[in-house]
Amino acid sequence: MIVATQMLDSGIVDLVVVSTPPNTHYEWAKAALSRGVHVMQEQPVHPDEMLSLLRVAKMNRVLYAVNDFYSRIAPMRR
Repeated sequence: MIVATQMLDSGIVDLVVVSTPPNTHYEWAKAALSRGVHVMQEQPVHPDEMLSLLRVAKMNRVLYAVNDFYSRIAPMRR
């Protein structure tokens, strides 16, 4: 995580896509948003965590988006 946080702190990153294991989505999204980096997240987090991330995004004037494509297409594949 040290290298990733150094990259987020460098100022050269505008957007990150969080596609890590689901149990780390909140941690990584919050780390990026709190540093003023836009976030596109692969899967939704718990609603309380999402509200927290939206607050952090608003406070830092960055975008936070969730791609919920998989949960919409998975039922079609059954």
